[in-house]
Amino acid sequence: MNKFFKEFLKKNKKILNDKNKEIKILIIDRGRYYDSLIYSILGSIFCNKIKSNAIIIFDKKSNIYKKIFKSFGFNNFFHNIYGYGNSNFNIITKIIKNLICLVKDLLIIKINGLDWFIKNYKIRNVPMGDLIYNTYVRYDHSYLKKKIDIKFVKILYGTIHKASLFFEIINKNNLKYIFASGSGYASNNGVLFRIASFKKIKIIKLDIINGNRIGFKVVRNYFKFNSNNSFLHIKDKNFFKQSNNIKYTKLEKFIKDRNSGRIKGNFSNPGDLKNANKSKISWSKKELIEKIFQSQEFKKKIVVIAAHAFSDAPRQEGLIIFRDYYEHLKETLDYIENKKLKNVFWLVKPHPSSRSYKESGIVAKLLRDYKNEHIKEAPQNLSAINTNKICDYVVTSCGSISLEFANSGKYPIIAGKALYSNLGFTKDHVTKNEYFKTLVKIHKIPKLNKKQVLTSMKVLFGLESLTTHTVLKNSDIFDNKVFNMMKNNKNNIFSKELIENLKKIDFIEDKMVKDFLSVKIK
Repeated sequence: MNKFFKEFLKKNKKILNDKNKEIKILIIDRGRYYDSLIYSILGSIFCNKIKSNAIIIFDKKSNIYKKIFKSFGFNNFFHNIYGYGNSNFNIITKIIKNLICLVKDLLIIKINGLDWFIKNYKIRNVPMGDLIYNTYVRYDHSYLKKKIDIKFVKILYGTIHKASLFFEIINKNNLKYIFASGSGYASNNGVLFRIASFKKIKIIKLDIINGNRIGFKVVRNYFKFNSNNSFLHIKDKNFFKQSNNIKYTKLEKFIKDRNSGRIKGNFSNPGDLKNANKSKISWSKKELIEKIFQSQEFKKKIVVIAAHAFSDAPRQEGLIIFRDYYEHLKETLDYIENKKLKNVFWLVKPHPSSRSYKESGIVAKLLRDYKNEHIKEAPQNLSAINTNKICDYVVTSCGSISLEFANSGKYPIIAGKALYSNLGFTKDHVTKNEYFKTLVKIHKIPKLNKKQVLTSMKVLFGLESLTTHTVLKNSDIFDNKVFNMMKNNKNNIFSKELIENLKKIDFIEDKMVKDFLSVKIK
């Protein structure tokens, strides 16, 4: 760690009152320096406010995160490999019980299949199948595998084990609040967030808002995607109250600036937008049909099949009707090939950040299996803006490209239901059969009307620019200079700028911290 981190540890003053012994709060650390620091600050003052101590649970094994929390006075750290206050005998007994549970669950999965597991698997009535599957496919291109392997078994057992320990912590303490960001994976954060929300323990979710402010949302109940900020926003009754007041001219300018990467929003990954529009080469529709499809059918429509990052939490962004993103692409192309669909040109576009996920070439390799001359991979220098301009429809699972096409009056075809579904500007599907029928007649789908387009523009604006979080006052310590240090890497939070601000004011006197302290969280 850099010298500023060491200086911070020397400079920082303890906040937590260690006279409070009762545990009413759990804090789940995500394993990022910025998150650790913010959760330490606001967690410690909130503990003092309700006269509580806290247990800290880490997602990553590193002494650095523990040092951050210790500098604020925390000393109650939980290591889930050993259990919670157990003797060696109890730990061994627990491991044996969990292994028996593992064997039973594997037999049930063998009988019912992996698709059943993803949708229906529960631990003590809390849904966990989606979190486990997301974790399984995150690395090693495991979405290509069709059978349960040792890696899957290890993740399943790890989730059973940590869930049993978390239930034990909850049952042994009078917990009122949990500080957690949540996750779509079977990490400590993801599992405990799911259990806590299912048991209706209040979860205080801290986030950076619009790149330079800190805000929070209190999650009180379980619903399928309640750790996802975009779902939290769009389900909030204030979301459309705010977005409906935005004038069309402002929406139009925002969308242009957003698509060109000039603004940073809360919804789309800035890196994805940058990668998607690197190329400044402009393809015309005629040129694409002529050079890529080697055809003279210039009046025929083009459908872009937008591939997702295959390993990026396929069960976290919406209710897709396929097992995962890779299966969606493969079965879509299989159907087009087997039914010899030539009603449109099918342009397959890899995810703009596929290289970051080590997925370069996977789409190209898959396309080698198809003989239909109407299926082609998009040229690498075709930008997202250019794609939107020359293509007539987009087929996707739940990507933000759907909103971009809808903003241009073009129907997005969703392989399931996305967070922006049921709002009148998407073609949603509940079954594969319905979805495939849409592909057959896709060329007959009309353009969106003005009202539908306007709704889609308001939704994209709302997801990127608005928030239903409680946004705290500007921080004296985390000012724009400190946030600017974090633009490329959030781990740069420990900087010269942060230390200089701490010399002027303590955390306890910071306007943002005082504002959080004054808010009544019911």
